[in-house]
Amino acid sequence: MRSFSTFDLTGLPPTPDERDAFSDDQTEEAFERVVDRLLESTAYGQRWARHWLDVVRYADYHDGDPKARNPVCEPLEAWRYRDWVVDALNRDLPFDHFITHQIAGDLLTSRDRFAASQMSSNPEAGSPESTGDPYAEGLVATTFLVNGAWDRGDADKEKMVSDMVDDQLDTVGKAFLGLTLGCARCHDHKFDPISQADYYALAGVFYSTRMLKELGTKGGEITLQRRPLVPQEMVEKRYLQVQQIAEVSAKLAELEKQSPTPPSDDPGRVALMHQREKLQEELLPETPSALAVSEGGVPGGLFPGIQDVPIHIRGSYTRLGDVVPRRMPLFFAGGEQQPITSGSGRRELAAWVTSKENPLTARVIVNRVWQWHVGAGLVRTPNNFGLLSELPSHPALLDWLSARFIDDGWSLKKLHRRIMLSATYRQASKIHRAPEQGQGQDQDPENRWLSRFAARRLEAEAIRDAMLSVAGQLDPATGGPASDDVSITRRSLYVQTARWDRSNFATLFDAANPDASEEKRNVSTVAPQSLFLLNHNFTL
Repeated sequence: MRSFSTFDLTGLPPTPDERDAFSDDQTEEAFERVVDRLLESTAYGQRWARHWLDVVRYADYHDGDPKARNPVCEPLEAWRYRDWVVDALNRDLPFDHFITHQIAGDLLTSRDRFAASQMSSNPEAGSPESTGDPYAEGLVATTFLVNGAWDRGDADKEKMVSDMVDDQLDTVGKAFLGLTLGCARCHDHKFDPISQADYYALAGVFYSTRMLKELGTKGGEITLQRRPLVPQEMVEKRYLQVQQIAEVSAKLAELEKQSPTPPSDDPGRVALMHQREKLQEELLPETPSALAVSEGGVPGGLFPGIQDVPIHIRGSYTRLGDVVPRRMPLFFAGGEQQPITSGSGRRELAAWVTSKENPLTARVIVNRVWQWHVGAGLVRTPNNFGLLSELPSHPALLDWLSARFIDDGWSLKKLHRRIMLSATYRQASKIHRAPEQGQGQDQDPENRWLSRFAARRLEAEAIRDAMLSVAGQLDPATGGPASDDVSITRRSLYVQTARWDRSNFATLFDAANPDASEEKRNVSTVAPQSLFLLNHNFTL
């Protein structure tokens, strides 16, 4: 139990000392103390961030080789979002705030930041007074919206923007609501009560959101918008400093042209050199930036600025129908909605998604956490709670856990604790058989009724990290850009995830495909896995 729970919460094996301490502790609270200690570990956020990154189709790079990438079209700062997720989970940022940051983080103020920090398990020092400075955490969180898998070099730029909006809608729907909103792009949803008008009402929210620097030219590659994470005056000050250094360097270059070997005591030359050295010493660090969105549509696009958009007949921007006011889906949010009269509507969208009256959001994340702990969700289609989904095996349990989750302030750590301390989680994996059915029959062959704990293989990242850990070679360094060197000894979370050139290890051991939201990883057991572990240079 100690080993499994440690892998479950941190993705790492327990140390020999930790195993011995658990074995020696014979009190009833022994396992409870283990769970509490693991939840406070930095490794918890690293482990569970990987689960969430599967859902939001995270990738560090669009292409496989970061050394050969075109910086115009690559999500170079995506790692900041990954690190934000790790930090948010470790400090137990309430899940409703976690959602709001990703949908509308750029619209949040320092007052919102203060409220979120006061509700987390690790409050930050701060003041509710707004300073007007950019809310870096909120900006970074909106990378969620722009780090999608679309063709950045598509010659038809209007279609590309439509695809980006569809990707955003599809990911928001699946990740937070368990709804396949993308199915209503071309026509009314064939199974769920989502009309095409509902789709374009929500699409208007994202068409009114700027994610590109500009539309770009036909045949060219787009430029994703990057926003500075420091106050504008610091950006402007650094720009002026760089200009001053360039001017002084130009004057020095001109002097060298006039006299290639000037006397070393030339007062003019010496003064300029000292001036440049002083300017370089005072130069502010390079301005950090994030892939982030802002209000207003794509400049030069079909729907620039903030506006409602028309229905695209059969999903094509070349055939436009009636304009649909921005709003939430009628079946789920009701017909009595206040119109969105200012801004893109992302704050209103985030408020509706995280509303306690929304019947889906809490159930969807509770079901995901249950699946990641137990192996299968109470609803076995985590991205689809619609008509084609499987009915929950234990609906009352799902409802109860969801209600308690909200009552606990949307705390994921309290949810982990409630699940892991339950008798269900602590069952043995032994199959129970009914005597009257004989030894060959199982009463619960698929474990739908949770008659046992389902044993399962470790994920790709946990396998790699465990090997490094037991070999004493695991580098504890956290954060920062991903490495394209798969042989590094840092945790697998910090190894590059690329869309078009996934590593052999990731593919072989069923790591998530970052092209789309991954509700559950495939699990395979094939001979090449054994051969890799026996013969690859990484394991030797």
